Parts: sequence; structure tokens; C-alpha cells
Amino acid sequence: MRGIVGVLRLVIALVGGGVVVAFSVAALAPRVSDIFTANTSTALEVSLDELA
Repeated sequence: MRGIVGVLRLVIALVGGGVVVAFSVAALAPRVSDIFTANTSTALEVSLDELA
């Protein structure tokens, strides 16, 4: 009986962890492309005529 309770607690912990991971992935999914393209930038046009 004690072993069954231990296995049941293990299964509950694993399922709970899986649910947390699934929600974390779902929350981060829209930002995945932003994370991988964060090292790229575009240069702005700068006019030096105003400084002269």
C-alpha cells in the first residue's frame, strides 16, 4: 500500500511538472523569434548636415 502511494505521488509530481513546462512553453512561444533575432539591428539614417 505504501509503495502504491509513493508511485501515485511520483506520477502526480511528474504530471504537474509537465503541465508547468507546457504552460511555460506556450507563454514563451510568441517571443521565440524575438529571442533568436535579438542580436540583429538596423542602422538609422543620420544626417550630419545639421551639425555643420
